[in-house]
Amino acid sequence: MKREKNILDNLETLLQEKDIQADLVCCLQHLLLRFETEDKAKETSK
Repeated sequence: MKREKNILDNLETLLQEKDIQADLVCCLQHLLLRFETEDKAKETSK
C-alpha cells in the first residue's frame, strides 16, 4: 500500500508539469485508439 501511495504522489508531481501533461494525454489517446482498433478488428474477424 505504501508503494502505491508513492507512485500516486510521484504521478501527481509529474502531472503538475505542463510538458508531462501533454505527453500523457497524447499517450492515453494513442492507447484508446489502439484498443478501439483492436476491438474493431476482433469484431470483423468473427
